[in-house]
Amino acid sequence: MKDRGLIPSSEIESIELTKETHGEIREKLEIGSEEKLYRIVRIRYGNNIEMAYEITYVPYSLCPNLQQHLHEKTSLYNIYTGIYGLRLSYGNVFLEAEMPKQDVQEKLHLPKRIPVLKMHCTGYSEENQPIYYVECYYSGDKYVFSTTTVR
Repeated sequence: MKDRGLIPSSEIESIELTKETHGEIREKLEIGSEEKLYRIVRIRYGNNIEMAYEITYVPYSLCPNLQQHLHEKTSLYNIYTGIYGLRLSYGNVFLEAEMPKQDVQEKLHLPKRIPVLKMHCTGYSEENQPIYYVECYYSGDKYVFSTTTVR
């Protein structure tokens, strides 16, 4: 956001400690069916305009009492590294364009027929341990995907 000249901010909709989640997410995080995990729902803003709707999953075993540290002005990455000593290394990111479901459309205040850029990412530590899984829906009229490839 800062690189685009925008002031970033977040609104935490919920932080929930649960065992209920999709098997696919548990597979990505390499955790068993009984292990608790956090489900964190946030709306991300640029200059107070809704830019993204984000759902992050974090195993409780890696970040116990995470809810005590996460506030609207804190970064999950800073919490992972500064509080829990996790060393982030890389993430596997998948992007796809789609028409948003009604709840995402409402959260981002999107007009009808505006697609979202849906991103899934599993973030890993230097030891190749999954730390988080995130689904993020970016407003399609406010984002452009770009990358640099190395041969």
